[in-house]
Amino acid sequence: MVDWQVVGPRAVVLVVLLVANVALVGAMSASDTPYGTYNGDWDGTADLRETVEEAGLETTVAIGAAAYEDVSAGEATAFVVAPQREYGPVATAQLRQFLSQGGTLVVAAESERTNGLLSALDAKARIGNGTIRDEQSNYRSTALPVATNVSEHALTDGVEQVTLNYASPLVPNNASVLVSTAPTAYVDRNGNATLDPDESIGTVPVASVERLGSGRLVLVSDASVFTNALLEREGNEAFVRALLDNSSAALFDQSHGGPVPPLQYGLLVLRTTPAVQFGLGLVAFGLLGFVAMGGPGLLARRVRALRADQRPRRVELNDAEIRAYVASQHPDWEQDRVRRVTEAIIRRREIPENDD
Repeated sequence: MVDWQVVGPRAVVLVVLLVANVALVGAMSASDTPYGTYNGDWDGTADLRETVEEAGLETTVAIGAAAYEDVSAGEATAFVVAPQREYGPVATAQLRQFLSQGGTLVVAAESERTNGLLSALDAKARIGNGTIRDEQSNYRSTALPVATNVSEHALTDGVEQVTLNYASPLVPNNASVLVSTAPTAYVDRNGNATLDPDESIGTVPVASVERLGSGRLVLVSDASVFTNALLEREGNEAFVRALLDNSSAALFDQSHGGPVPPLQYGLLVLRTTPAVQFGLGLVAFGLLGFVAMGGPGLLARRVRALRADQRPRRVELNDAEIRAYVASQHPDWEQDRVRRVTEAIIRRREIPENDD
């Protein structure tokens, strides 16, 4: 019969430990980084990654620009969503090589800060200053305009509109415009959310494409288009699918974004670093050999031997020493009593410990 007074507390402890471990794994796997590939909140892009995976494309999350070398550029589309840091010369060279080999690079900007990367890639298009607003064609707010002017292009096939969120204007500079706002939009230059006399109503470009080498650079002036909150909007997911048309692989460049969750980072390092794979292989091979050679049993015996060596050794006293010790502890006893107690101790010591 199960003693629940004993088993119950242990079961509770096990359940608590299990829940704590599951929560820890979840925390190490998720991210709250804005535009992060593993961020499932409204401002993340986890749904974008899942959409690509559901489309059957081979998906890579890059934590270093060297990952561009591991994909077949001519069949791949790479996403750089709201980069937070500047691309250095080495990383920029990787992007240029990807483009020169026929890759499609989608750069989704959060602000004019992206212009540094565009300049380094020798792109024509740039991100302008201000926020696009539209008092008629919008979703819930003038700061969430719905761009309905879509050009006929393979990269916009099946797209009728794109919903934006505090988007910046795009300056094409002879790049081909893919998507523009409705003609009722304007650029709020001073941020007062009001159409001022020096601000005009009209169509504003928000997405463009241009040839760079053998590849294509697609610039989107609002990174929010690809966030979880807006990807479900009509037209936004269709835009993603159109961008991926004729691609068999997709790369999400997190190398210059926010931090990747620790667990996911470790898995990415393992997948992309042969030296780490080799090292873990050696460790696994060593553990298998250790088990096959009876290592656990040998180790257990060694531990038991060490514990036995550390136990305090029993001190054996002769008869005279026992009698002297008893007499010293009881100086008021007569000699005859000391003798009897001493003999009793000696007889008790001579009885085997395991004698039943």
